[in-house]
Amino acid sequence: MTKSAVEPRSADSRLADLASGQRLVIFAILVNIASIPIVFVSRPFGTICGLVGTVLGIVGIVRLAAGLGRGTILRVLFVLLMLIPLVNVLTLAMLNARATRRLRAGGYQVGFLGATEPDARGSAETLLPLGQEKEHIPHMRRFEVKPNASQWGVTDGANVVATAGTKAEAVKLAAQKARAAASPERPTQLFVRGKDGRIQEERTYPRSADPRSSKR
Repeated sequence: MTKSAVEPRSADSRLADLASGQRLVIFAILVNIASIPIVFVSRPFGTICGLVGTVLGIVGIVRLAAGLGRGTILRVLFVLLMLIPLVNVLTLAMLNARATRRLRAGGYQVGFLGATEPDARGSAETLLPLGQEKEHIPHMRRFEVKPNASQWGVTDGANVVATAGTKAEAVKLAAQKARAAASPERPTQLFVRGKDGRIQEERTYPRSADPRSSKR
């Protein structure tokens, strides 16, 4: 029997689709709303704005549907709804609300213009320069986020204390555990590793315990 060449998509990739699709959907909603008064001032320009909003909405809906795990039939239905005035805005708003719930459940922070990973400052995938990775300070309790098979694991010392389907969820859990375990007498450190095993981020709790001014 031949194995399928299509591998199941990871939770991380689905959340990434949701986040990018949601941004496009939000812009599509704003452009569609703006096109309504514009069409009374300049019909051609208002029509162009409406078309731009429709295209953005269609691309965003396709990505949202992929992130939500919707099948081809529903994706086609959503695209057709985008061609109906006013109904397209309602469709975008409905899918945007569903995406927001799923992203928040995955540990993302959702704002007016879209979603970002929790506690993110700049790109979470930016590696620390070689030679500048902060070493573990021996007297501090060490927590880590690292790849664990098809999931992400949270370790406290040598023990795995939690697992999560996405990196964002694992970082959120690890930060909660590291923060709760910290005290002025015994601070904690949290190291976040990428899929290649390299340290991408380090946090110290409480911040006052890090003489080198940790980011957290």
